[in-house]
Amino acid sequence: MKAIETKIKKGYTLEVHYDESPISPREDDNIFTFNCYHRNYDLSDVDQSDRDNIDQVKFPIYMYDHSSIALSSTPFGCKWDSGQVGIASISRAKIETEGLDVKKLEDYLEGELEEYQAYINGEVYGYMLTDEEDDVIESSWGYFTSEDAMTEGEYIMQQYIKKEEKFGVQMCLAL
Repeated sequence: MKAIETKIKKGYTLEVHYDESPISPREDDNIFTFNCYHRNYDLSDVDQSDRDNIDQVKFPIYMYDHSSIALSSTPFGCKWDSGQVGIASISRAKIETEGLDVKKLEDYLEGELEEYQAYINGEVYGYMLTDEEDDVIESSWGYFTSEDAMTEGEYIMQQYIKKEEKFGVQMCLAL
């Protein structure tokens, strides 16, 4: 597994990698349910028969498919490689139960679409932190940007460095 980014600090090596077996963000507890149809992709969360519930707020889902997939709640400008692929829906009861701001529903949807798009395109990352002996001491996976994986890994690496510095000071005081 080849690292896409590496940082070395005080004997620790932090590497960011592509997540080779990511979990679909659609398997998490999402705000919206995606009901989509495409002849080449299975993008739906639900059976097609579940799409006619009238007690829901619905937004269109658009897809642009050209060497990678882009998803949005607003149309793309290309009539050849894009179009509406489905509907994102949320029940009015769920809006109330979750205490969601109705004015921000489209923002919430864009967030879910961005994560799903990253997953579909294989843009999911993780980090591995190794010590001087090259032993993996921490790792975490499932980040939807390499920047998030690196930021979290740097934080964890810094915690190890702080512990080591504190431990070293305590050892000196004991002598």
